[in-house]
Amino acid sequence: MRQLLPVSLTILSVAFAAACDPKNMLGRPVVATESHVYTFQGDTYSYIEGTSLDDREADPLRRPNAYHTRPVAIFIEGDGSECQAYGEKQWEHFVHRFAGDYVLVRAKTFVNVTCGTERFEKFDFLTRLDELDAIVKDVMTQHPGQPIILLGQSAGATLAALYADKHAGDVAAIVNLGGSLETLDLVIKQAERERHLDNRSLRENEENLDAAIQESTAGTSPDKAMWKRTEKFWGQMFSTKVHDVWLKLTIPVLVVHGQDDVDVPFELMPRAKREFKRANKTNFTFEFEEGVGHDLLTNATFHIVNDWVTKNVQGKEKPNP
Repeated sequence: MRQLLPVSLTILSVAFAAACDPKNMLGRPVVATESHVYTFQGDTYSYIEGTSLDDREADPLRRPNAYHTRPVAIFIEGDGSECQAYGEKQWEHFVHRFAGDYVLVRAKTFVNVTCGTERFEKFDFLTRLDELDAIVKDVMTQHPGQPIILLGQSAGATLAALYADKHAGDVAAIVNLGGSLETLDLVIKQAERERHLDNRSLRENEENLDAAIQESTAGTSPDKAMWKRTEKFWGQMFSTKVHDVWLKLTIPVLVVHGQDDVDVPFELMPRAKREFKRANKTNFTFEFEEGVGHDLLTNATFHIVNDWVTKNVQGKEKPNP
């Protein structure tokens, strides 16, 4: 095979950076628990969930009915050549910081547990949909009747869209944090153009990428190593018609993207916004953050998410200030 394009594979994963401030973004206490488990491929995993409480909700005797009907947001991290190993303190900090007017769930997944091992490198992308289904089904059991939101970061947003398309009725809304609305080949080619290479280098890189796509999608050597994963993994990524899946969705979707994002280039987003508007996709809301790159796990982003969830997802009354 021809030399592969030296792309930046960070477009598919963002490592969680723990901050020093332990306060919830809304300035409220958060109850966090890791008492729930799910089963995937014969192994047992767990997820931690955080519930933000206002003054009334902190006292079980005074909790309003809305406490039991608020949406549940399941966080889905990205997945590329790098992985993020599970860390109990990081997961707890995450749900304490970002739980809002919704219950926030973050799972300890197969990818987290196998990070840095050969099992991770051999794990394909679409199998994550089966694991997500196990998580969603358990969350629905624990929170009957509460709306389910999929909160996808980077390539996790692609998983969210694929899952909602496959399991219509189980998902009330999606939040896309830095994920693409376009296919992966277009994302990489746009990123290459923004490197301001000379025409010859750009043409050679695009030819190499096209060759890599053709080989990985052919399926002849699925276990062959490619970009720290396998040809099967990248073949699935390249063949997934992301754009078409997003256009099919009728549930509310919030797209948040950093204007300084060079991994999933921001240049693609205004164009997508115009196209979705022409397609009369009124269920989509776009928020572009100035001065922000690919990592959108910030208080400012989650204030945007929290306000949108409160206004657009049924089942939650906004607490008194």
